Amino acid sequence: MPFHRTRFLGLAILTILPPVILAQDAPAPRLAEPDDAAQKQAEKTIRDLLKEDYSKRAPADQQALAKKLLRLGDEAKEDAVARYVLLQEARETSAKVGDVETALSAVAETVKRYEVDGIALKAKTLAAMVPGSKSSEAAGALADACLEVIDEAVEEEKFDVARSLVSKAEAAARAARDASRAAEAQRKGREIETLQRESQKAKEAAKILESNPADPDASLVRGRYLLLKGNFEKALPLLSKGADPLLREAADKELAGPSKPEDLASAADAWWEAAEKESGALKDALQGHAMKWYDRALEGLSGIRKIQIEKRMQGSLEAAKRPGTVVANRIVLWNMHNGIHNDRGTTKINVMLLNGERELFAARGLKMPWESNKDLSLDVAIPHVPFTSVRVEVTEFVGSGGGLAEVQVMQGRTNIALGRTVKSSGKHPAAVHPGAETLTDGITTSADYCKGYWALPNSTPGWAEVLFIDTPGKRRTSK
Repeated sequence: MPFHRTRFLGLAILTILPPVILAQDAPAPRLAEPDDAAQKQAEKTIRDLLKEDYSKRAPADQQALAKKLLRLGDEAKEDAVARYVLLQEARETSAKVGDVETALSAVAETVKRYEVDGIALKAKTLAAMVPGSKSSEAAGALADACLEVIDEAVEEEKFDVARSLVSKAEAAARAARDASRAAEAQRKGREIETLQRESQKAKEAAKILESNPADPDASLVRGRYLLLKGNFEKALPLLSKGADPLLREAADKELAGPSKPEDLASAADAWWEAAEKESGALKDALQGHAMKWYDRALEGLSGIRKIQIEKRMQGSLEAAKRPGTVVANRIVLWNMHNGIHNDRGTTKINVMLLNGERELFAARGLKMPWESNKDLSLDVAIPHVPFTSVRVEVTEFVGSGGGLAEVQVMQGRTNIALGRTVKSSGKHPAAVHPGAETLTDGITTSADYCKGYWALPNSTPGWAEVLFIDTPGKRRTSK
């Protein structure tokens, strides 16, 4: 029986391979990779003991084997060589059948316990997985994983690793018949080329700034690179003393801490003007940053000035869209208080933008305003990126449970979430309570009991996701 075989495998490995006893009162240090000879011996032992499992070639059997190897790797706590090889076998076996989740779990365990380059190992695993992804669902999961690792590699400036996955991501996206993911992979490929080129210049500029912190040309080069990576906070002081007058003006206006509507709009104008002379990823980054300032300014503006800004924002959002995606500038979440009872509502929340299953942006641990018998809302600024859904997670609540009245996704002053399909973790079991579809019905109040709001089961966290890929929705300008 499998149970006895598993126990025998663990005993056999422990008797053949030297044990490594790990400390129990502190996180175990990462170990060096075992040498080739030790790996080969452990692999032979494992394959002999699991000969029957390895002989089954059907994809489902291979997937089951991969999961078994992963579990055994977790159980081989006192045998560093056996654990390493079991995780390696789990990773390679799952890659052959396109099981992204199991393969990356094996990678994560390997990185946790051994001194390996995690990003390089992820990339190697995903590259080997492309031929094994037969279904659209598996191909889509692979595309998402590739795009996520590309981002991780870029963040650590491992541009060669990032570039190696671009074609894999695009191929997987096309296998999934997903034009949005394919376009994103192409865009990332172009951005990687730009970032790698600018990265070298930025390193040279950093050396100059060590000896001459006020050098305007070096400040500009380093500042531009930080803008490309989305780090405006660190870029601002550099741009303020940089050689580009438009970027210098924009940085100075933001560093001044504007609060009046016209000053906020002026800062946005400065970023927009600086963006106009740029192209590609930097132009997108600057315009996206300008949009945040415009959005803050709008509430206090009126007349022609407000109309001009709204048209500029709408045009920018439309231009940033990719096939099958939408772009917005903020999300408005309306809390609930359970009508006449005023006994429940949300106090803490997570908000994510997704493209397929891949997370593009997350704002976690946000405090949601709640008061008895009041319809309160929370505005969440979001980046200028194309997405396919908005996921909202209720993590803490008041009284007997949490929920929400409405999720508005704003494109300029228009709520593009109105009428969209919503999926969720569930709803309050009482039949009188409606489901999560109420989150896009346009009703922001929860004053009417069990009408227009979504309530979770008692004392239970949960989530809802507004989809932008399956229904056209309606268009409604908020007031």
